[in-house]
Amino acid sequence: MPNPEASSTPSNLRIRSRKGIHVQNISHTSPIGKATPKDCFGQQQTETRKFENDNMWSQGFSQEGFFYSSDSDSQSSIEQETCLIDSDNNKFTTKYYYLMAVIMAFLMIAILLLPQYKGISNNKYSIEDLENQFNKQDKHFWPSIRVNVQEILEFQQPRVIIFLYENHSLTIVENIVTSISKVAVCLLSDCSQEPINIEGSVLSPIAIQDDFGSIVSNYRQQLDKSGVFIIRNLQLVPGKSAQALHLLCDEYNPLIKRALFLFTVKVDSGLLPHDKYTATQFLETLLLKAWDDIGVDDKFYPLFARISGTILTVR
Repeated sequence: MPNPEASSTPSNLRIRSRKGIHVQNISHTSPIGKATPKDCFGQQQTETRKFENDNMWSQGFSQEGFFYSSDSDSQSSIEQETCLIDSDNNKFTTKYYYLMAVIMAFLMIAILLLPQYKGISNNKYSIEDLENQFNKQDKHFWPSIRVNVQEILEFQQPRVIIFLYENHSLTIVENIVTSISKVAVCLLSDCSQEPINIEGSVLSPIAIQDDFGSIVSNYRQQLDKSGVFIIRNLQLVPGKSAQALHLLCDEYNPLIKRALFLFTVKVDSGLLPHDKYTATQFLETLLLKAWDDIGVDDKFYPLFARISGTILTVR
């Protein structure tokens, strides 16, 4: 006769489902050890699972058969997924800091290189300030001046700007030219230097006309120091004397590389041109008359080409 006590704690379980009898040799009380992957700190984990009571045991079976499940399995999976997520987050954080370091490096380089390209301003004066002060000029006026100054710095070549003005704009053109010269002197040389500033009639004596090379020798050293040469009323300069500008304003074989020439030309009232094309034609016609002492073909046009790169009208 079977022993009731022995049958109450069997070593094997016999479970009947709807489709038959399934026998699984699983100890009711013996622990099941399982090696798990390494944790987030690289240490080996060992999981021990044990059914605490019959309720847990019975929860492992379904109606169609039976299966084994454990809360520890779910916990282990969650821990492994969490570990992977933390690892991904760490990688993302590392990439983020690396990207930020690269961006900061580029910004520092840009800041260090910025002063080399200032081109239009310095500690005391700025083209932008002049643009705000003399804001009635056309939209191309100040950008043209800015480009000329930048090109001198970049290409180490002289540039010429001619300002056409009517008599009622005399004060304005003088203030504009004086202000531009201050900015240019500081950028091309040193703020303590003074630009060359002469009236066109100063170059009219016969002695100078007969030896225009004397103009070059007289002003070359001062131009080298200041970098700016102003001639007011260029139309008053005789053609023979103006030939000195052919040497001084040469972009390709310059005597002084960092030099800005600012020339003013007075226009009769009502004749001020309104665009670049007509301004060039107008100035050509005007100077042909003023410089008729040097002829037209072999001397005038090469000289005119040297000085007519930028012609602006002052309103």
